[in-house]
Amino acid sequence: VAFGGANWESTMGVAQLTRFPFVDVAFLGEADEALPATVMSVRRGAQDGLAGRLRQVDGIAYRDQGEVRVNVLSEVRDMDRLATPDFTDYFEALSACGDTPVADPHLWLQGSRGCWWAQSHPCHFCGLNGSRRRYRSKSPRRILAELRSVASSWPGRRVDLADTIVSPGFLDEVVPVLAREPLGVPLWLEVRPELTRAQVRAIAAAGGEVQIGIESLSDRVLRLMGKGSRVLECLRLLKWCRDEGLRSCWNLLIGIPGEEDLDYRAMIRLLPALHCLTPPTVCME
Repeated sequence: VAFGGANWESTMGVAQLTRFPFVDVAFLGEADEALPATVMSVRRGAQDGLAGRLRQVDGIAYRDQGEVRVNVLSEVRDMDRLATPDFTDYFEALSACGDTPVADPHLWLQGSRGCWWAQSHPCHFCGLNGSRRRYRSKSPRRILAELRSVASSWPGRRVDLADTIVSPGFLDEVVPVLAREPLGVPLWLEVRPELTRAQVRAIAAAGGEVQIGIESLSDRVLRLMGKGSRVLECLRLLKWCRDEGLRSCWNLLIGIPGEEDLDYRAMIRLLPALHCLTPPTVCME
């Protein structure tokens, strides 16, 4: 029995492995390489000792004669070596369920890991990238090939990028190609508020939809968050999205340490002038 994911990262995984004796292995970080290595160790373990083989697998915690052993953490360095996602089994199972009009599955891909902004200027509230923030990205050629492969294998499905935030390289090298030769399905991605109007136009031409990291309409609250952006940039981007026909969404965060009532009174006074722009999707604390 093995567990992994965000809630099993690092010391959390070690603690839960210690607490729950029915768990045999915990993946303490990225498992792209650790999972197949663990499976191969289990397959061969009966012949020459499972614990001895697991000792060679980076990024896991496991049991050895009742004791919890922790191996060195690891991460994928060459993103182009990762396998292209294969959703065949899922769609076969979905098809076997018959007519399911409620289901609207999206195809998830990942062009990068970590956050290029957080490497030097992490937002104070961010917990998306765990204890490691090193940014890594697939090459533009690989990202384009993967997007086209998935979009053509399961046509008609929206493609969502799981990237914390798409990189400047994605905007400069991948989006222009997709603007000339669109996937034919919507492409959803997360962006910072500093997009240029040309980038907005290109994303719209590519059939894109964006979630913008706005989070607040107060410069003071944005500074408390460490966002590195200003309200004027956020509003300008919302205006450009409307003008260029680019669908956009954003969230409003409240409860930031150090905020004051006057920050929100100023926002309330601003709102009547913004009725023509996209409102926040949700308000989160």
